[in-house]
Parts: sequence; structure tokens; C-alpha cells
Amino acid sequence: MFRNIKIIIAFFITLFIICYANEVHANWTVVRKPAWEANFQNVFFLNDKLGWAVGDNGIIVHTDNGGNEWKKQDLNTDTYLRTVHFADEKNGWIVGDDGFIAQTSNGGMTWVHQQSNIMN
Repeated sequence: MFRNIKIIIAFFITLFIICYANEVHANWTVVRKPAWEANFQNVFFLNDKLGWAVGDNGIIVHTDNGGNEWKKQDLNTDTYLRTVHFADEKNGWIVGDDGFIAQTSNGGMTWVHQQSNIMN
């Protein structure tokens, strides 16, 4: 009798896990890769619409429609960019090789370079 109850419980737990895994998978959306030839190192999405990607040779691109279209933003550097993060729609930071740091307060329209004393 207890064996049958254990089998029934195991069945329902397995069924729940399968249904939950399918629900989680259903929430993924494929986005288009930006048209520029670049090795992108990091992608950051603030929400389901606003995102930035950075990579080699100072490339930074931005989307405001969930990745359907990407627009290049001018950073005026050839530094290898490693990561990007935004606190909100306006304020963000980029970190790259050789202590490179850039900050924006207008969503990436302009960037202020800040050289740190940290190398690599």
C-alpha cells in the first residue's frame, strides 16, 4: 500500500517538474544578432525592451525594442570592452581592458571616459 502511494507521489512530482520546465522554456525569446561583425563580450538588458551589448574594438550597440533592431553607439575607442551595466534607462557604465571605464547619464548617447589606475 505504501509503495503505491510513493509511486503516485513520484508520478505527480515528475509531472509537475515537466510542466514547470516547459513553462520556463516557453518564456525565452530569440533575438537577432546585431549586424556588425564583432566579438561581443557582454549583453545587458535593463528590461524586456532596453539592452546594450559591448565587445572587441570598442563596439557598443543598443536596442530599445527587445533586440529586434540594434543601433551602434559611438564610444570613440578601440579598447576591448568586457562588460556593460545600467542602473536605469539613463545611467550606465562600461568596463574594458587596461583600466578603461566609461559612464553615461543619457542612455548612451554620450559617454565620459574615466581612466582608472587598475590595469587588466
